[in-house]
Amino acid sequence: MIRGLAVANPYGVLNTTPPFSPPLMFSARVRYDWSAAAFRPFAWAGASHIASLRNVPANFPDGNSPTENPPTLTLLKYTIPAYTTYDAALGVAKDSWTAQITGSNLSNAYAATNISSGQFIKAEIPLRPRVLLLMMSYRF
Repeated sequence: MIRGLAVANPYGVLNTTPPFSPPLMFSARVRYDWSAAAFRPFAWAGASHIASLRNVPANFPDGNSPTENPPTLTLLKYTIPAYTTYDAALGVAKDSWTAQITGSNLSNAYAATNISSGQFIKAEIPLRPRVLLLMMSYRF
């Protein structure tokens, strides 16, 4: 209590999940290298998954509640939905040269990596969209 008003514990309620703590999170990657004459081709693929999570402790006011519109605080609770991204690459190496094409977020999934209510507006930080990249390198 502060000046007779109840104040929510800024660390959350006991036995609840802390903010930004998904119950499931994993990454997996496989890579295969082989030889073809003087060339060394390779391929890899990967996936990354993050389950849904909250941006603040569970006892904070819900940002999607009509009673919080307009918001009275800059720290409102939002659920950040789960998302999965897929990455892959194909390449070839010879002597000191390597060339590869890489793709990240190949399914072009749209997801929010953070949701906040700073400055009294709901703001989302989006996941990076699909990116394709051609890389060439030389080791010396």
